[in-house]
Amino acid sequence: MDNTRKRNEIIANYKDLLEKGEVQIAYKTLLDYVWFLKSHFSKVLSEKFSFGNVSPGYMDFTYFPFFDTFLRSRKLRFGIVLSGIKVKVFRHN
Repeated sequence: MDNTRKRNEIIANYKDLLEKGEVQIAYKTLLDYVWFLKSHFSKVLSEKFSFGNVSPGYMDFTYFPFFDTFLRSRKLRFGIVLSGIKVKVFRHN
């Protein structure tokens, strides 16, 4: 199968998923999970860390930062990142 045909097939499949609402449901489910993580960590780690807002970026990148006084004094942040379907921790300065 040539590249153009393959791309057209992928786009058609994507359009079908959008029409069925599956992509939107999956995205909302993943966003809800990030909100749950932020809420949970805020409750259990609030004495040690401060938490930033959830930044619901694109479908493949949503995150929230957190930091303690040591990190803040060095202008650093940790973050929980939803990248695709993986949750990662990042360091930001």
